[in-house]
Amino acid sequence: MKLKKTLKKRQIEALIGNIGKWNRYMAWCRRKDWYFKANLKGANLRKSNLFKADLSKADLSKANLSKADLSKADLSGADLRWANLSKADLSGADLSGADLRWANLSGADLNGANLSGANLSGSDLDFSSLPLWCGSLKMKTDPKQRKQIAYHLASLFVNSEEPLTDEEKQLLDVIKPYANQFHRVGECDKIII
Repeated sequence: MKLKKTLKKRQIEALIGNIGKWNRYMAWCRRKDWYFKANLKGANLRKSNLFKADLSKADLSKANLSKADLSKADLSGADLRWANLSKADLSGADLSGADLRWANLSGADLNGANLSGANLSGSDLDFSSLPLWCGSLKMKTDPKQRKQIAYHLASLFVNSEEPLTDEEKQLLDVIKPYANQFHRVGECDKIII
């Protein structure tokens, strides 16, 4: 693929204001076999309507995307390090292979998002919704996030209305010490059985 020269920031801002034009431009570049990487590093796209936007491989590091509508957007391979995605709508978005290290995803809607191969290490997942489907099985996480997820799993066992099976009791005994290291355990109480 040929490397297409990058657009000037004002050209990108004009295109991003009209997602239809942006997506047509990206499709045209692909037909020409051009590689295009949007440089939106540090851009303020707060509350932007980026529904179904093609931002694959875009540099959105340190961008402010809080409360943005990124539902069904293609963010595959995008650089979202240190981006502010708090309360963003990422439902159905393709984040496969995206670099989300140290991103603020607090309160983000990740329902149905494809996180396969995405790196979420160091990102804030508090009050967000992680998808429970195959698209999240290969996401990369850090110990803080794994403890948070383990705490939520243990809570499912503890609050079950049905009696736990012997297998579930054994699993709970194993994960309980790890889950109780959750960074918000002071607000939610320790898992006790």
